Amino acid sequence: MDMGIVNAGMVGVYDDLEPVLRERVEDVVLNRQPVYQPGEAELTPSERLIEVAETAKSGAKDDSKKNEWRALPVRQRLSHALVHGMNEHIVPDTEEVWQLIKAEGGRPLHVIEGPLMDGMNVVGDLFGQGKMFLPQVVKSARVMKQAVAHLLPYIEAEKLLLEAAGGDVKTKGKIIIATVKGDVHDIGKNIVTVVLQCNNFEVVNMGVMVPCHEILARAKVEGADIVGLSGLITPSLEEMQYVAAEMQKDEHFRIKKIPLLIGGATTSRVHTAVKISPHYEGPVVYVPDASRSVSVAQSLLSDQAAKYIAEINSDYDKVRTQHANKKQTPMWPLAKARANATRMDWANYTPPVPKFIGRRVFKNFDLAELAQYIDWGPFFQTWDLAGPFPAILKDEVVGTEAVRVYADAQRMLKRLIEGRWLTASGVMALLPANSVGDDIEIYTDESRSEVAMTWYGLRQQAENRRGRRHAPQPLPG
Repeated sequence: MDMGIVNAGMVGVYDDLEPVLRERVEDVVLNRQPVYQPGEAELTPSERLIEVAETAKSGAKDDSKKNEWRALPVRQRLSHALVHGMNEHIVPDTEEVWQLIKAEGGRPLHVIEGPLMDGMNVVGDLFGQGKMFLPQVVKSARVMKQAVAHLLPYIEAEKLLLEAAGGDVKTKGKIIIATVKGDVHDIGKNIVTVVLQCNNFEVVNMGVMVPCHEILARAKVEGADIVGLSGLITPSLEEMQYVAAEMQKDEHFRIKKIPLLIGGATTSRVHTAVKISPHYEGPVVYVPDASRSVSVAQSLLSDQAAKYIAEINSDYDKVRTQHANKKQTPMWPLAKARANATRMDWANYTPPVPKFIGRRVFKNFDLAELAQYIDWGPFFQTWDLAGPFPAILKDEVVGTEAVRVYADAQRMLKRLIEGRWLTASGVMALLPANSVGDDIEIYTDESRSEVAMTWYGLRQQAENRRGRRHAPQPLPG
């Protein structure tokens, strides 16, 4: 087969594929030796796949089982809908679960903290095992958002009844929560907001793509007791480190030691301990899911906060020690690494002379031409889809999702170019350069008498048979 067309909208969960078909396809795709059952003919992987091919034909597909899950108990139906990103029945199923929990004396919040969070935990586990991909997780989160939205009127009504009955509705503390700069995912954060508000915390939800300076400024204005950061994509991790470092620089946060909460799909206890916590001397706490946010916030603002923080710090110290004791990359002394530098035979090489020396400016460059040179690697990395482009589009594991998000990006790119949403301008310079030790001197003109700048190149000290450096080695002086 030279090409296959896949309906990305029909992508299912890998574990839900028919086991025999999945095994035989894997044997062919992975060039794997089949595991034969007693008495089974020892056919080749291709022959075994042909045996079951008839049942996989679209014409022979049995749709009678499509809605079998509707016969499951309602709590399992909720979990199934979340895992598969199916919203057709989510509102009536959520209502049915709420009525069951209400009959048992429960609260609408218990629907979120119970069956809904159970379903999202399954999604999280599958995502962590590589059996679900980020676009599918986003689809599941949207179903979760729809279920929570259905419960909000009941939650608000409960608050009003409690207040009318003279119950305690006094706020337990104020929390600023935001999705960090560069990240547009907010469904999980919004669920955390609802859960905290249901437990009498005042929450200021700043939304998505919020720069660090806005988060800290708002926290000061609001007199926040806790700052919470959320993010779903990998670049958000670095932004969280930056926010922690900026809190350390600011006396308001450093002196008061205002707690910093970290949450989101890409975050983890290890990353928080190793990469974020060292940047800020106040409490930095990883919150694995929405159901834990209340207990963490209460512990940080209680009379026993010092004990809780000490336990967190002790745990993080152990995590950092374990991480530091992992096998280290063998390193060479700097002198040995320098002696191992690549040696170029300049005597037998004449560099080509460029058409011009100096600076050139490009104004209003053709967007359609620029689009042909886009590096799509970072785009797929942002969606946590690993693999080189364009090979990733045919990858047996992530290919289907890669094709879908790539098609979405192409549609958006086409609208951007045809609508002239952007103007592209740029500047470049071609200048003479010489290596000077580990560094590169760049000159203003061919006379090489005036240094425009020095590019400092760190020598690679990891064990390496062949010499190499981080920066390219130009013609020496």
